[in-house]
Amino acid sequence: MDKSQDNKYVFLIDADGTLVQDGTKVVKNDILEKIKALKEKGHIFVIATGRVLNDVTSIKGSGLFDYYAVLMGDYIFDSKTLNVVQSIEYLQKETVKNLVKYLDENDIYWSYKTAIAQKSYHQARGIAKKFFAEECSKEEYKNDLQSGKIQQILTDGYVDENVQKQFSELNFFEMPQNYTDISHKNASKANGGTYFKKNFKDYSIVAIGDSQNDLPMLTTADISIAMGNACDDIKKCAKFVTTDINDNGIINAFNMLKCQ
Repeated sequence: MDKSQDNKYVFLIDADGTLVQDGTKVVKNDILEKIKALKEKGHIFVIATGRVLNDVTSIKGSGLFDYYAVLMGDYIFDSKTLNVVQSIEYLQKETVKNLVKYLDENDIYWSYKTAIAQKSYHQARGIAKKFFAEECSKEEYKNDLQSGKIQQILTDGYVDENVQKQFSELNFFEMPQNYTDISHKNASKANGGTYFKKNFKDYSIVAIGDSQNDLPMLTTADISIAMGNACDDIKKCAKFVTTDINDNGIINAFNMLKCQ
């Protein structure tokens, strides 16, 4: 008998481009059925994403997962109780204020994330709609800033490299959908992997992703799997490459590990 069938895994699965199509909120039924069967074998499933909690819980089928590692693992929620099991706040108020000042002065539209929600007060510019963000007032933004809740910023389009150098404490992930995902350098999906390695020592950590911001999660996992639709950097670092999201990529990833 193949010993790999006896292994127990914690699966850290990226959302957009991996588990669901970008921006959509439905996990396909065949994927859910496979996850349900694997959970009965003792495996643990985590949605590991840059999305916020409200967005993750709105995904059809997300309730089947055991944990939600949102904001790239800086906050981890137990899916049944929605209790926080890990919270890390890196982004400082002054950094946010200075970055937002630059963005506004250069007419770069943006939205922001707390652990719970994604918001934007640029209603007239259509940014809230583009990023599936909640419309908020400028006053609400200021309250979130003052209370230290803002931990991520998304900009419409890419940020000039010279500006990125000015904010050396930040990571600027240029996403395929023509936006920039900005967070503190210490905020990465590796934080989620570290948490589960520490707290589930009898399990192997499996990371599955497709985008640049999945790279830290893949490199810290015991087993890394890139989607067929992943960027080249992701495919190069991954131990395995599965098929495209439209060609049973997740299910084929499970099958590669023979975790029946």
